[in-house]
Amino acid sequence: MGRSESQMDITDISTPRPKKQRWTSLEISLSVLVLLLTIIAVTMIALYATYDDGICKSSDCIKSGKKMVFKFNSFTSNV
Repeated sequence: MGRSESQMDITDISTPRPKKQRWTSLEISLSVLVLLLTIIAVTMIALYATYDDGICKSSDCIKSGKKMVFKFNSFTSNV
């Protein structure tokens, strides 16, 4: 330990710090792809949730449909 305290401070400060790793082009490409797929998935879920297929699903519509099917079945069994 032949160095003085001031010399130790200088050597400690001057040690090179490791550089931050940059992303490779593959990592950037995959990140962009994941981001795009996430946006597409969220868009598809939102569109599916708000989609109206035009089919009436109320209880009155269901009852009317049931009556129509019953009448159709009784008509075809008599023929």
